[in-house]
Amino acid sequence: MILVFEGSLVIEADDETTHLQAGEHYAFPTSQDYSYFNPGERISRFARVVAS
Repeated sequence: MILVFEGSLVIEADDETTHLQAGEHYAFPTSQDYSYFNPGERISRFARVVAS
């Protein structure tokens, strides 16, 4: 799961693009490949939480 605290984040996973803003989260299967980036000029603060 990725939690966005400040700014914005774009997540690309399995032909799907998700735009997150501060206060939003995104959960996905751990077996899935993904990438993420900050699309704006404002610094993004986020946490990637991995449960095992």
